[in-house]
Amino acid sequence: MNTTEHDPGEQNILNGSFLQGTGVAVLVGGKSSRMGTDKAALRFDDAPFYQILCERMSFFPERFLSVNSFQNYSYPGYTLIRDEYPDTGPMGGILSVLNHFHGRCLMVIACDMPFFSENEARRLLEQYHGEDALIPVADGRWQPLCALYSASVSSLFLENIRKGDYRLKNAVTGADFRTVEISGDHAGCYLNINTPDDLKMYCESRSGGKLG
Repeated sequence: MNTTEHDPGEQNILNGSFLQGTGVAVLVGGKSSRMGTDKAALRFDDAPFYQILCERMSFFPERFLSVNSFQNYSYPGYTLIRDEYPDTGPMGGILSVLNHFHGRCLMVIACDMPFFSENEARRLLEQYHGEDALIPVADGRWQPLCALYSASVSSLFLENIRKGDYRLKNAVTGADFRTVEISGDHAGCYLNINTPDDLKMYCESRSGGKLG
């Protein structure tokens, strides 16, 4: 495992050549138990969180929306992938998408991360060098639900699912992975909305003009 420092500079992020063979999956199939309602449907400015993220990530050449068996979400330009491994957590959702993805790396983003930006996604892509997984570490915490994965992790994910071990970190640490430290203001991109209080703070910050 290697750890590198996140470079907040532009690093040619506007050059689209590194996008070849990449894709994005917005994950909306979680249980949302702490929120008490489906987080994918939470709204701000009349748009659900998942639609906000789908719009921001529309620059990816291949796009997926990962849903569970009961959800009926969709977004133009996104391929709908239903969970092929029910009740296995995010690992099952990611693996379901990887089963249909044949590019070099897949950006995975949980729907409860409305602060995540296009520029941050581009910066992560710039730092991907063919690993099984590139995991951001923001404020000392791993962010496996806002990370880059290669299809080469599929067999490891499937093996862990068969063993009943659904923790993403356990699977990733058995792969060829690298972490990247996120510093400064960029760490705010990785905040997620888990509870009603989190949602209230998010809406107040947006109303105050603190987020673009």
